[in-house]
Amino acid sequence: MSQDTDIAAQDLTAGIYAQETLLLYRSVALAQGVNCLNAILTSYLDVALGLPARAVWAWCALVCGISLGRYLLGRQFFARAPGPDAAPRWRTYYLAGAVLSGVAWGIGSTVLLWQAPDQPVLITALVLAGMVAGAVPILSPMPLAFTLYAALLCLPITGLILVKGGSSIHAVFGIMCLIYFAAMLTSARYLHRYFHAVIQLGLEKTRLAANLEQSLGRLREAQQQLLESEKLAALGGLMAGVAHEVNTPLGVAVTAASVLEDETRAQAERYRQGDMKKTDLEQYLSVSEQSSRMILQNLARASGMIRSFKQVAVDRSNENRRRIFDVRDYLQDIVTSLTPALRKAEATCSVECEAGLTIDSYPGLLSQIVTNLVMNALVHGFEGRPGGHIRIAAHSTDGEFCLEVEDDGQGMDEAVLGRVFEPFFTTRRGSGGSGLGLHVVYNLVTQTLKGRIQCRSEPGRGALFTLCWPL
Repeated sequence: MSQDTDIAAQDLTAGIYAQETLLLYRSVALAQGVNCLNAILTSYLDVALGLPARAVWAWCALVCGISLGRYLLGRQFFARAPGPDAAPRWRTYYLAGAVLSGVAWGIGSTVLLWQAPDQPVLITALVLAGMVAGAVPILSPMPLAFTLYAALLCLPITGLILVKGGSSIHAVFGIMCLIYFAAMLTSARYLHRYFHAVIQLGLEKTRLAANLEQSLGRLREAQQQLLESEKLAALGGLMAGVAHEVNTPLGVAVTAASVLEDETRAQAERYRQGDMKKTDLEQYLSVSEQSSRMILQNLARASGMIRSFKQVAVDRSNENRRRIFDVRDYLQDIVTSLTPALRKAEATCSVECEAGLTIDSYPGLLSQIVTNLVMNALVHGFEGRPGGHIRIAAHSTDGEFCLEVEDDGQGMDEAVLGRVFEPFFTTRRGSGGSGLGLHVVYNLVTQTLKGRIQCRSEPGRGALFTLCWPL
């Protein structure tokens, strides 16, 4: 954990350096253009005030050459678009350019003005002071660059004023320059802290957003796995219902077949021995007729159950759309698959749907929705209250399919009703309740089917779930 924290801190620091470096180079064209303009205007004034033209313009050419080099360096920076790992190297380049510019302006102009009268010295000092003030927002992302640049601009000319000046006015002007220098350093440090904090906040916000997105993705994946587990659990319950429900008619059919086999063997033995009588044949025919009828009836019953179970099971494990299926027959198949659970809870279930109602939708989702709602009623609504009834009603109107699942169970109070669709909320914690049944229904209706669902309930008066989705 500590190692991960250290890596995250290193990445954050590298990101801040990269953003600060980008701020340094972003204004390089404007800064160097102003730098050259100041050098040309200052040179023009110095020549007009009597300084040697050749020396002045040579100094101007030096300053402009350094500015041109810094501008080209900025072009290279944006052309290469270096990553965070290269930020320290490009900061070093920028620092070197700032120092060279400071030397050319501060030391170069001081040497040039060493024997000059007060007027050009003071004018140049004012120009340098303005350049220091203008450099505060530009160089604040790198405090060392601003400190060296400002010191090289202010201190040499200030020393010239204090050393060469012989009046109190020169002393006051020099002290004011030092105070101005200290104030600009303070402003630059304050602005750097502001830039640093803003960049750090932005990067942390971006990182937190990315972490939240990853966490949300993992949460969605976990939720999907839970939903799949819920489906598999429902299929497992369905298979248990198949085994239990089909066992009865198959058992009756096997018993009838066994009786028929025994009677056939007995009559065959009598026939071989020549002892068969008319009454024996009539008894055999009666047993054969009853046994055959029982076998056919119970096999037909088992076949119908298996067909219903098979259709529901296939649809529940397959979320493909099926064009035009009969809603009433399909709801009856679902209820048939829930017969073991209904019988165990001593409850009944009826289907109200007009004959011939067909829709183009997802039968697997419909099966899962109805199953979850019925099982929710059996587990929660009829707990300790045998003899309950569940009504399933379906109809289609105005391009929508609407489904109602109502029970006459114990109902819910407002506190439970307000949280009924929340994930992992259950009133049977510790008794096998997962809290996912109604949440699965809510997601299937609102997300997959793009519909809506609502629940009305009062304590002691059952619950009514109304679901509608577009066809």
